[in-house]
Amino acid sequence: MVNLIFFKNSKIIYQKQIKSVNGQKNQLTVISIVLNLYLIKYFVIVMKLTKYIFIIFLPYLSCSVLKVIGQNDPLLRIEIRTKSDEASYKIATCGERGVVMYYETTIKENDYKFWVFVLYNKYMQESWKKDIPVYENMNYQKHIFRNNCLYLFFHNIDKKKSERFNFQVLKIDISNGSYELYSGGIPDKSQFVDVDVSGDFIIAGINMENNQSSLFSLNSITKEIKPVFEIKEDKSRFESIYIDTNNNSIIGVFNVYVSKSEYYFLVKEFDNQGNNLHSIKITPGAGKKFNTAKLINISKNDKMIIGTYSNIKGSTIDNKRYFAKGSSGFFTCKINENNQADTKYFDFLDLENMKGYLKSK
Repeated sequence: MVNLIFFKNSKIIYQKQIKSVNGQKNQLTVISIVLNLYLIKYFVIVMKLTKYIFIIFLPYLSCSVLKVIGQNDPLLRIEIRTKSDEASYKIATCGERGVVMYYETTIKENDYKFWVFVLYNKYMQESWKKDIPVYENMNYQKHIFRNNCLYLFFHNIDKKKSERFNFQVLKIDISNGSYELYSGGIPDKSQFVDVDVSGDFIIAGINMENNQSSLFSLNSITKEIKPVFEIKEDKSRFESIYIDTNNNSIIGVFNVYVSKSEYYFLVKEFDNQGNNLHSIKITPGAGKKFNTAKLINISKNDKMIIGTYSNIKGSTIDNKRYFAKGSSGFFTCKINENNQADTKYFDFLDLENMKGYLKSK
């Protein structure tokens, strides 16, 4: 049976049990929840109850009911019977292929530990299962699904001098479960911020010690690792990667602090070989500083940056407070023909229902 549940303003307004598709016992439970929150695309809450895994997705949508045909982002809710309630289970959605459940085991061999990966098709039937070794000291960071392949990123932030590598990328072909492992090194004490894939290149943005940042690439064919762009002279923080499929280019967004009165977003565009195509400086309005940024395409020649900002006193800010957490609102900035165009700011406190939401917290 499948529980079909309707939500409005986070309250159940209708609930009904219907027969599961093709008589499957462990079928999807579909949940549509409406939350009137701004700037929140989704939350994922992972809970572990007895021998089942529950994942609940809270989308920022108008009131709707979602019919699941394949497992596309965003994930709603699934129930999968597992053999143990001790592992920390993770889920990756893989389009019409279904979902991959994976977890770290306690099994070790030499310098490796084993991870288990199981693909369930869109009817929640097991398609394949693989045990894959990863370096023991590597910690899971994130995953992405591109071109029928699942990429998982592992990082050892506390690499010892005796250890040769401090990151691994696991590439799994979803069609049959075959895999490749790529190992390499990035500067010590660095942290992965964002990753993506463009053709044969795996792209990663990292933050390094002393407020430095970098964008580097891994060629999955030649295994060559090289920096695409680095900022070392000024203080900076990497924000996000965008793969422009219209122009076959890679775009990295950096938050740069030069001095008390000079700070901006630097948008760098490269081809797949790492050659510079365009550089754009996005400056904030008076009395404001940028905090975070994501870039999207809105047309062939137009892009938009969406992120958060903070209000500051006057037009200067010292470097100790520049990268501090906390935001006053969100902004949108249109980029037309590689030039900064219209920038709009929206204070959180001016948004309808936001004050009520903050009081409830």
